[in-house]
Amino acid sequence: MRKNDAAYVLVVSSSVARGDATDTTGPELIEWLRGLGFATPDPVRVSDGHAVADALERILRDAPAVVITTGGTGLTPDDVTPEMTARFVERRVPGIEQALIAQGLEHTPHAALSRGIAGVAGSTLVINLPGSRSAVRDAMVTLAPLVPHACEQIADVRTHGRGVDEAALDAPAQPEASGGAPAELADQPATTSAVVATRITRDPCLTDAASTVVTPECGAVVEFSGVIRNHDSGRGGVVGLDYTCHPDAEEMLAQVVGEVAQAHPGTRVLCEHRVGSLQVGDVAIVVAVAAAHRKAAFDCCEDVVNQVKARVPIWKQQHYDTGGHDWVGLQ
Repeated sequence: MRKNDAAYVLVVSSSVARGDATDTTGPELIEWLRGLGFATPDPVRVSDGHAVADALERILRDAPAVVITTGGTGLTPDDVTPEMTARFVERRVPGIEQALIAQGLEHTPHAALSRGIAGVAGSTLVINLPGSRSAVRDAMVTLAPLVPHACEQIADVRTHGRGVDEAALDAPAQPEASGGAPAELADQPATTSAVVATRITRDPCLTDAASTVVTPECGAVVEFSGVIRNHDSGRGGVVGLDYTCHPDAEEMLAQVVGEVAQAHPGTRVLCEHRVGSLQVGDVAIVVAVAAAHRKAAFDCCEDVVNQVKARVPIWKQQHYDTGGHDWVGLQ
């Protein structure tokens, strides 16, 4: 990904623009984009309708690397964000559109009603997202590995396209540190942490969470999966667990993971926790952490698991082959 590129978030909601509702998606997208390395100002908030086109025109004058809109992609008469976006897009990227719908359909059939488009306007990647917080969080998981790579392609960042300093060709090679990193960079990991995604879901957790958090700057990736076992506290015969949670649990999860990430500078963190009925062998929680060095990744991963278990209001009822059950961790 190109360094120090700008990314903008355009929140499309008449109620938010009037001040009648709170913007819940814009701040999360801002934090996520900053975690990906983009210079991202506060969200731009506009009403549904033609105000979207006016805002896009102003934003695109700055030729940012990315513009993400949220809201106005449905079927109501004033949901015209895709139409306003299409005025500026020169090349569609249907693969991104399809990936977002496919991710959404894993959680709700209503995802099929989203008409958001993705494409390139000049040198800017523009992506429409729905306005719901859950849809945006799902989208961040899908887009995390795609957006940086797309920006590189749009900017034509590749070896044969870069200018070559002829003097550098004659300079002696610099020694590399262990792991292949240039010596002058080996002890300079990134200091900004990022929460790539958090989610509480009834669906299976990601099977390759590591690929979602890793970037070229990361030299270590740790992935933890908490699996349902057939015994607990010396008692066998466990056949499954039922997980339930407080209505605010997902918000608490995001807060806790964010605090842990900030306590471990330079880390990129993902955490998913399942609820519902799980059987022996099912994965209940996945945590993935990427960092420049392994100690930071290991320490952060362990801290996330411990803090989520201690602070996020998720409860589990354990079932036995005798037909009995008990609540784990409740006195």
